This record gives sequence, C-alpha cells and structure tokens, in this order.
Amino acid sequence: MRLIQISLLALTLAAMAAPALAQDATTTLEPSSIALTLANGEQAVRSVSYTFHPFCFRPLEIDVVASSADAIIENLTGVLVNGCGGDESEFSVRFTGTGESQSFTLDFVDAEFGGTLGSIPVTVNGGSSEPPPVRTIESAGEAGPLLACFYDCSEVPGAGVAWREASSLKIANTSSDDRLAQLTFLDGNQNIVAFSRIALASDDIDEINVCSTLARTSSGAPKTGLAYVEGDLGVYAWTKTYRGHHLKSEPELGRGRLLGVGETECRIVPPSVRSGADLRAKIATERPPEIPSVMINDTSD
Repeated sequence: MRLIQISLLALTLAAMAAPALAQDATTTLEPSSIALTLANGEQAVRSVSYTFHPFCFRPLEIDVVASSADAIIENLTGVLVNGCGGDESEFSVRFTGTGESQSFTLDFVDAEFGGTLGSIPVTVNGGSSEPPPVRTIESAGEAGPLLACFYDCSEVPGAGVAWREASSLKIANTSSDDRLAQLTFLDGNQNIVAFSRIALASDDIDEINVCSTLARTSSGAPKTGLAYVEGDLGVYAWTKTYRGHHLKSEPELGRGRLLGVGETECRIVPPSVRSGADLRAKIATERPPEIPSVMINDTSD
C-alpha cells in the first residue's frame, strides 16, 4: 500500500510540473514566429495561441508578455484559463513600433505561479519614421431627400478585436436651418438592423463610425450593408472606408495599420425605388433597435 501511495504522489507531482516542459511535444504554439515592419507609433494586432496536450490536475492561468522591457506589446484578450488535455488558448496581441528594429520573444507565462510555458520569436523591422502615403479619392457627395451609402465592416480573420475594413459616414447640413437626419442601417440581405438620429445645426458637419455604432446591436456589425440617410434638401452625405487593421475599441478610424482610404458618394434614391416613408413604416413594423451613433467628429460640440 505504501508503495502505491508513493507512486501516486510521484505521478501527481509530475503532472503538476508538466507545464514547465513548454517547448516540446507537450505543447503547440501558433504561429511559430512573428515578423513585423512597424514605424514609430505604428500598431499591428496578431493572434497567437497556446495548446497544452497532457492532462493536468489544475487548470493553467495564462498571460502573454514580452521578454524585453523595450518591446511595447499589449495582451488585448487578458488572462485565459487553460484546462489542459488539448485545450487551446487564443490571444490577440497588439504590437506598437518604437522606430527601432527589435528581436524578442512573446512569452506565455503562468499568471498564478510564475514561469514561462512557451515562447514565440518576434522580429520587428523599424521601418520608416514617416507614415506610408495614403491615396484618397475625394467626392463632393450628393444631396437629396433619401441617400443610400455603402458601408463595410469586415473583420480581421481570427483576431476578433479588429476590422479589416471599417467605414465612417459624414453628414453635412449646408442649409441655414437646423436639420434632423434619420439613419437606417440595413445588412447585406436588406434587413433593417438598427436606426439612429443625428441633429445637425446650420452649416454643421458630423462624422460617425458606422461599424462601432452597429457593434452596439445584439448581433454586432454586419459585414457589409447600406446606411440610408433621410433628410431635407441641403443635407449631404458621403462615406469613407478605411482598409487596414482597426481596433474595435478605438472609435477614431485610421489609427491602426492603415493601408488605404477611399471616399465614395452616397447616391440619391429615386422615390420610385424607395422612400423615407417606406423605411419609417418598416421600422414601425419590425421594431429594430434605436442606437446612439458613435461620433468621430461632432462639430456642434
């Protein structure tokens, strides 16, 4: 009996110590390495994961840190609990460039008891200190009683915290009177997902983050769709779509890894196709949520 007890104790201690055997067949780290080019202040988000294959008697509380104090990284996911036995913990990590080239490791650490569970090599090319040039297609927009504006809120695959494409909507009131614009958001299947109202003072220009606004709905922001702007004569609108890598927690677009910007007109919808009265009737019937707009610029403040 004593021999059996000693054997069980040895197995227990071995299982509890197993996470320390990080970088062998007991674990899978994805990706195997990370290579970035970041100018000073430029940011990028990458997904990384840690899988521990053996079973263990206690779950692991895992955090992600940089091995170098000079590296600027942030674990956007926070500490995750890994149950072992093939459980995968996936993190979104934001890297910020310092303008210098760097080499360090991204370490998965035991947040409860300490110790490194595994590491991913990271190299950062300092790149240029100047931001990359961005080509903008200007548009004067259009004015009319009902405007249709295309938006894009495509997510970065696997990241979960960022958009690959994100759209803003600018609305201008060039009249001498105050105006109230109603925004009706439809998804790619022409279903109304939400509506909002914007009060515009005379000569006012407001800009909203369409994707952050729609993220407030229970189903989140659709991939693509149309934003209808209903206003009086003198209300203009146009959209701007940013291509790159934009954090969902940052309302102001263009602060992430920006690859391009395009301005597109909102087109006038003929009454024979659709009217503001039609949209209001659908809202009364379908009762979509009314959500406050996430403002990028509110010149009436």
